[in-house]
Amino acid sequence: RLAREHRHPLVGGSEAEAALVREWLHFFNDLAQLLAILCSPNRGLFAKQPLAVRAAAVRAHRGLPAAAQAFAEARPSLRTLDDLLAKAEVGPFLLGSSCTLADVAGVCLLVDAFRFALPPAARDRYGATLRWLKACLDQAAFEPFGGTSCVECMPWAPDDEAAFKSRAAEAFAKLSKRTSLAPPPRKPGVEGRPTNGAALQDPWAAYTARAPTS
Repeated sequence: RLAREHRHPLVGGSEAEAALVREWLHFFNDLAQLLAILCSPNRGLFAKQPLAVRAAAVRAHRGLPAAAQAFAEARPSLRTLDDLLAKAEVGPFLLGSSCTLADVAGVCLLVDAFRFALPPAARDRYGATLRWLKACLDQAAFEPFGGTSCVECMPWAPDDEAAFKSRAAEAFAKLSKRTSLAPPPRKPGVEGRPTNGAALQDPWAAYTARAPTS
């Protein structure tokens, strides 16, 4: 609220940009539901553990059919997001040349999925998303995440990666609906996505509720 009242750049430099930031927050809030099973094994039991413990938990969890199913369900939305980020008419961040709360929300949501839960071949399909993550993580404000090195993929054994790919492809083929969440535009003046009115989660609070990354 304080940021909105004083027109802080994080929430957009104009009313139109502020509205767009809110749309992006709704989009990432909805996408979080799809990624929760992929990145939060045992219903989030390890969410507040140190980075090494979280990584080990996700590493064990990603071998289960539920993880491949979660990725299959998130694939259309991740692809739509990546296609939008690949468009070159705006700057490196979601709203252009300035980082906003929309970028903070996206990084908080996606960074663990890309470094822990997805094998290299899967995450490399989202090159524009990786470039955006690295552009954000180069900013001083994102220092708690550990810099761009934190989007380096955790190692996968070849057999594990092949098994995940096979399970994910099978799950994707069985989806009754291959629908994508609709991301907002990246600049004001374009009709945005409808929002469902769901309560927004505080992305930074959700991330920092975990134990320190050391």
